[in-house]
Amino acid sequence: MAASGESGKKGSGNSVVIKVGMVGDSQIGKTSLMVKYVEGSFDEDYVQTLGVNFMEKTISIRNTEITFSIWDLGGKQR
Repeated sequence: MAASGESGKKGSGNSVVIKVGMVGDSQIGKTSLMVKYVEGSFDEDYVQTLGVNFMEKTISIRNTEITFSIWDLGGKQR
């Protein structure tokens, strides 16, 4: 069983979760930035975010697993 603060993955040291909220006006690239960072891809077709999108990316730095929980909150059109 993993100790408190550890991810439970073999070979991992400490783990940290960082929550990131992407907020702003509509059509400025919040979703594109999130998808580019997490998946490494870019889609030129625009689809408006209704409500919220959520993605996670885990990286390892100096024996620490860092998980970014990225929340993309839909912008409001005026």
